[in-house]
Amino acid sequence: DIAGSFKLWQIGGVGGASFERIAQVAPFLAVGFAVCLLSARALNSLALGDELAAGLGERVAVARAVAALGAVLLCGAATAVAGPIGFV
Repeated sequence: DIAGSFKLWQIGGVGGASFERIAQVAPFLAVGFAVCLLSARALNSLALGDELAAGLGERVAVARAVAALGAVLLCGAATAVAGPIGFV
């Protein structure tokens, strides 16, 4: 059965996802979601451009790093559950 689960993960897809697997990555999803939600204001400032965002008081490098960290957490958790989906 382990080989079958591994095969489903290699192919990719959410059909084989179980509650146990989702529960394992739920903390990473929660932290990633919180980080992205908290960095939304900074990302809105960055959408105006780096110079204007810096003029508004945003630390551009820190804002980008925090937003990237949140995105990496969310993508990593989703890939851990669904597996690598080649067509995406």
